[in-house]
Amino acid sequence: MYLECARYLQLRIQRLVNSATSNEDSDNNDEDQTQDVSHLIRDHEDVESAAKRHINLLKEIYSKAEANDVHSTNLNLDQVDFLSSINEMEEAYQLLAGARKRGDCNSTLFIRWANLSHDMTTNGLPQN
Repeated sequence: MYLECARYLQLRIQRLVNSATSNEDSDNNDEDQTQDVSHLIRDHEDVESAAKRHINLLKEIYSKAEANDVHSTNLNLDQVDFLSSINEMEEAYQLLAGARKRGDCNSTLFIRWANLSHDMTTNGLPQN
């Protein structure tokens, strides 16, 4: 349930980001080129605010999964990808380290952890 909800929110976020990008890049308002995202935006919001709201909802979904002790390789990888995409590499690293400590770390998670560790070292970020 958490994974499906997270992926659904990610699709909505991607739609909002694409809409914002296409609005900035386009000189004309050809509706065939832009997707209608009006159903994703509340009355008082612009596209950026709606995207931030969806990101906060996604963070909440991951927090609830953690609070309910729900762990899976796919959910962990999904959350690591999300955290990396919003430049929260240290939190992604901690998530993978936690999976390793719990014994949930299969080869896919271990490879992602090693790659993330390498990226963090390359960028001078601490690994605690």
